[in-house]
Amino acid sequence: MSPNWNLSTKYIVLSLVFSAVIATVYFARPLIGPLVISGLLAFILAPLVDKFAAYRRLKRDTAVLIVYLIFLALLIAVPSIVAPLAINQVLNLSIDLLTIEVQIEEFLSRPMLIGGLSVTPPVQLTQNINQLLQDFIRQASTGAFDFLGRISSNLAWFLVILVATFYFLKDSAKLQNWFVDLAPREYQDDARRYLRELNRIWSTYLRGQIILMFLIAVFTSVGMTAVGLRGAVGVGILAGILDIIPSVGPLVAGLIAGLVALIFGSSYLNVSNILFAVIVGGIFLFIQQVENIWWRPQIMG
Repeated sequence: MSPNWNLSTKYIVLSLVFSAVIATVYFARPLIGPLVISGLLAFILAPLVDKFAAYRRLKRDTAVLIVYLIFLALLIAVPSIVAPLAINQVLNLSIDLLTIEVQIEEFLSRPMLIGGLSVTPPVQLTQNINQLLQDFIRQASTGAFDFLGRISSNLAWFLVILVATFYFLKDSAKLQNWFVDLAPREYQDDARRYLRELNRIWSTYLRGQIILMFLIAVFTSVGMTAVGLRGAVGVGILAGILDIIPSVGPLVAGLIAGLVALIFGSSYLNVSNILFAVIVGGIFLFIQQVENIWWRPQIMG
C-alpha cells in the first residue's frame, strides 16, 4: 500500500515537476517536434516488435532490427509509388482552390438581382467576406501539408527522427525502468503500472487513428473519383489528414470538396454543378456516418 502524501507535499512536488517540464521544453524546443514524431512511431511499431519476437521466439533486439528494416523499406517504397500521384493531385487541388478564390472575388464584386432590383453589396462587407474566404481557402489548401513539407525538406531532422525511432524501440524497456526509478521506492510499483497502462492505451489509440485516417483517405478518394470530382485523390488525402481534428476537420474537407464541385462540376456526370455539389456532400456525409457508427467503435473501441 503506497503511503499518502499530505496536501503541502503534493503542491511542492507538482510545482517542481511543472517547473522541470517548462525548463525542459524551453531549452530543448528544437528537438521536441522530431522526438515527438519518433515517440509516436515507436509507439506504433512497438506492439509489432513484441508480437514478432513472441511468434518467432527471437531476442527483442533482433525483432527490433527486423521490424525497423521493414519499416524503412516501406518508408522508401510507398512514397516512391504513391508520391507522384499524390503530389500531382494535391498541386491540382491547390490550383483549383486558388481559382475558386478568384471566382468568389468576382462574384462578390458583381451586382445581384433581387426581385428585379440590382443590389450591389457594400464594399466593406464584400471585402470582409472575401478576406474570410481567402484565409479559409489558403489555410485549407496549404496548412494540412505544411508540417509534412517541413519534415520532408529538412534531411537532418528526418535522419534524427529515424535514428531516435530506432533507439526508442530498442531501449523502450530501459527508458521505462529509468522513469520508474525516478519515483520513490514505495511508489515504483504504481509508476510501473501507470506507464504500462499509458503505453497500452496510447499505442492503441495512435494505431487506431492512423487506420481511420487511411480508411477515410482511401474511401473518399474512391468516392470522389467515382463521381468525377477534380483532384479526387488530393481531396481524399486532405480528408484523411484533417480527420485527426474531430468534427471540424471533416467539415473543412467537405466544404472544400463542395466548393470544387460547385465551381468545376463533374468531369463526366451530366448534372448541374449545384446537384453535383449536393452529391459530393452526400458522399462525404455517408463516409463520416460509416466512420462514426461503424469504423470508429470497432477500431477505437
